[in-house]
Amino acid sequence: MFSKLLKYEWKSNAKLLWILSICALGAGVMGTLVTRLIVYLDQNAQQVDTVILGTMGLGSILAFIVVALIAYLLAVQFINLFRFYKSRFTDQGYLTFTLPVTPHQIFLSSFLNILFWMLISFAVFCISGLMIAVIGAWDLWQDSYINADDIIDIGQSLDDVLSQEPGYRLNMILTVVGVVIEVLYSIFLIMTCITLGCVIARKGKIFLTIGLYYGITMGVSAVESVLAFIPLLAISEFYESYYIFADVVLCINMAMQIGLAVGGYFLSTSMMKNKLNLP
Repeated sequence: MFSKLLKYEWKSNAKLLWILSICALGAGVMGTLVTRLIVYLDQNAQQVDTVILGTMGLGSILAFIVVALIAYLLAVQFINLFRFYKSRFTDQGYLTFTLPVTPHQIFLSSFLNILFWMLISFAVFCISGLMIAVIGAWDLWQDSYINADDIIDIGQSLDDVLSQEPGYRLNMILTVVGVVIEVLYSIFLIMTCITLGCVIARKGKIFLTIGLYYGITMGVSAVESVLAFIPLLAISEFYESYYIFADVVLCINMAMQIGLAVGGYFLSTSMMKNKLNLP
């Protein structure tokens, strides 16, 4: 039954989100063409006024396209989160909670759907951005003094130097793991805030959800800032390198985020099971 619920969640907004994704790719293609026109004007226009006016006009279009791509990322998340709210905590919730599934399955189906679309939208955003930055400005890359091989050599040289620092390699691994945990934690956090806001409040559920999210976010940031100084003050002589200290701080932050995500998950599913009062 969980697979059917997950499939239903996927299909609920898939048509709209695929249309938005195709539009985002189209915006990337348009941004690529605009960038190439800007580069062409800069390299071939004879009159300064033509270059200035053309660059300003095309630059405004390019800026609008970049804003549209960012808006696409935010819109995908908003649509899926609104779907979670509407299908769980409005009149539609009556149908959802009559299905032969547990609150854990209901919560996880929404979580996985949000995660999948976050990854898809980020991939579309990156593809569009790369088209604009690489294909659109290809002539500039060819004419630049630094080519791709030079960039690779510089990166390799920098990595060789930094690898001599204690804790550097571990820091790279922890950073990647930390990004993954941050993504999962952010989804769990907003879903937990939506659940709390809808269960606690009879009116103003959206406002309470937003307030809870910002309150918890600010509180977590404050605690993380305090915890970051404890290892440094307690045993600062232990750290032979910045990276060792950074590794300790990353581990503390990841442990805190994992704890909050797990706690939020069980709190949300418990409230769905025992405290939910649908309108």
